[in-house]
Amino acid sequence: MGEKVCCCHAVTGAAVVGCGQLIILMMMLSGSGLILHNYDAWQGQTTTIIPTTVANMTIDAIETRWSVGLMKITLAWSCGFCAVWFLSLLILCLSFKYYRPVFVIPNFVALIVAILATLLIGGVLIGRICDVQRPYQTDQLGEVVIVYFIAFLVFAFIFLCVCLFFVAQYHKYLKEHSGLVVPLNGRRLEEKAWE
Repeated sequence: MGEKVCCCHAVTGAAVVGCGQLIILMMMLSGSGLILHNYDAWQGQTTTIIPTTVANMTIDAIETRWSVGLMKITLAWSCGFCAVWFLSLLILCLSFKYYRPVFVIPNFVALIVAILATLLIGGVLIGRICDVQRPYQTDQLGEVVIVYFIAFLVFAFIFLCVCLFFVAQYHKYLKEHSGLVVPLNGRRLEEKAWE
């Protein structure tokens, strides 16, 4: 009961989504680090901006320091969270050896936070792109990289929701098949993990 999830074994599904989480984690970490490290250099490059002479009109071609500051601190939080997420994956690996559902809980929590983090990072990056007027939103290399990273975050959000489902099913499977301490007539009886 609960051993098959989407035509595959619960343990196999958990192993596959664990590997997928590692790939998404590394891509999120490298993307965040790339933008953080190179953003100022990209913005320092000169680009050709056509002057506009329209009366009573202000041209917002430069982003505000508030949006840039929020973007940088959010990406820094992303890098820090990826380290915690990686640790939760290492703890998840212990569940494949010891078959204890408690080893799945940190990764389950990390996945929930990762889903919220992708929404937060994506929203902050969209806010940074929309901080300037439309003709100037992608006139620098930094903005183009940010747009591609936003597209990756959309994919990551969908994939992490799928991962959350499989990890929840794996936790349920381990609760049914692992050694659990169950109260029985005032005493605690330990079931065998694999019979």
